[in-house]
Amino acid sequence: MPPTINRYQQGETIFQEGYSGRLGFVIRRGRVELSIERDGRRLVIDSRKAGDSIGMIAPLLGCNRLATATAVEYTEAMVVEKSVLDGVLGKTNPVLRGMIHNMAEQLQRAVSGMSASGTLSNPVDSVAHILDLKARAVNGSKGSGEIVKLSRDEMAHLLKTTIGVTLINARVLLDQLARLNLITYDSNQRLYVKTGDILSMAKNISQNFDSMVMGAIKSESELISLSELSEELGVGKDVLQRKMSSGEMPEELWVFRKTEAMRIVQEKGVDFFKKRNIKKVEDFDSFEDIMFIDRETLAQVLSDMEPYRLATLLKCQDSELQERSLGVLSSRLQGILRETMAMIEGVDEMDAEIIGNEVIQHIKVLKGVDSSSTPVAS
Repeated sequence: MPPTINRYQQGETIFQEGYSGRLGFVIRRGRVELSIERDGRRLVIDSRKAGDSIGMIAPLLGCNRLATATAVEYTEAMVVEKSVLDGVLGKTNPVLRGMIHNMAEQLQRAVSGMSASGTLSNPVDSVAHILDLKARAVNGSKGSGEIVKLSRDEMAHLLKTTIGVTLINARVLLDQLARLNLITYDSNQRLYVKTGDILSMAKNISQNFDSMVMGAIKSESELISLSELSEELGVGKDVLQRKMSSGEMPEELWVFRKTEAMRIVQEKGVDFFKKRNIKKVEDFDSFEDIMFIDRETLAQVLSDMEPYRLATLLKCQDSELQERSLGVLSSRLQGILRETMAMIEGVDEMDAEIIGNEVIQHIKVLKGVDSSSTPVAS
């Protein structure tokens, strides 16, 4: 029997927070936003795309929906019946099956404990339970008091998946647990959990949780990594890096972790921050790589171009690339290009990319590293 495919228009609700649910879904096309209502406010807690599953917790635990799912765009989702889900889990290793149920319960409690600010009202207990469950699964559920070694990165991804925090916030939570002596790290950033003990210690801390520590966790929940911002915006990390280096993004957004930064200083030395890696001409693959070519070669290539085509290319570049290009040209040609750029209203980015590739190809020919063309003498 073929699977049932439900179709939703943009803005249509797939399921509603607080209502019962016996169906799960796998998104085949489109994008879905998950949100909860807290203090009269709608709080978006996650976004899912094609290939992701949604709504599995309610049929798994027999509880009400933890969040509202809304189609952000036209969406197709394959329906997963509770009987199918139960059948799949029934064939799963009992330890793993128990871990899945327990993690689902942890997620249910974690979402219920979220405040209107989108942070966990008390994350220590939730994280401790998840670490204890994982440690017991790794150790074969041998009971309490066993010290189990886990991967910090693996645990950070697990926390991201189970309690809906970003990777950087997941690592913050793990570091806070280490400061509270609930877990320990070794020199290779592996973490050690003592089954059972971590739960009792977390309970004691939760009952008398220090407001300063909680404040630190909540303040750090504002942080987002460059990779996560890139994914959220759908913009390449290189674009964000150029915008930061050219001053287009405010300095206040540049946040470094002191311990991590000082570790790099100790490992690589101060000179590491003073020198810039040079990209070889044969590795050039986009117009941005003109930052690594000498002024004379760049001037020769750009001066040979028809001004309107060059202006079209530069119109699509950031200020750093524009100034690098204009800076190698004569004052007269600079003036012509600036005037032409000002007159151009709309530029097809595909056209600009083609022109940029031609510039890189010309540079390679001049430098004698292009295998498809005869090198041109400079």
